[in-house]
Amino acid sequence: MRFSILQGAFAIIVKKDVNNFRFSYDGTQINGHGTPGSLDMENNGIVDVMILRISG
Repeated sequence: MRFSILQGAFAIIVKKDVNNFRFSYDGTQINGHGTPGSLDMENNGIVDVMILRISG
């Protein structure tokens, strides 16, 4: 399963645009085209989610 599906589901749950977030695993930024296998994720791997803030 591609990360874009999981990222989209997360955005729907929190009712925000998916582009407001950056996702990473073990210090590596996750793009929507990748899969858990492409990052050698193990079961119960934790994905970090960061909220992007634009200051003005």
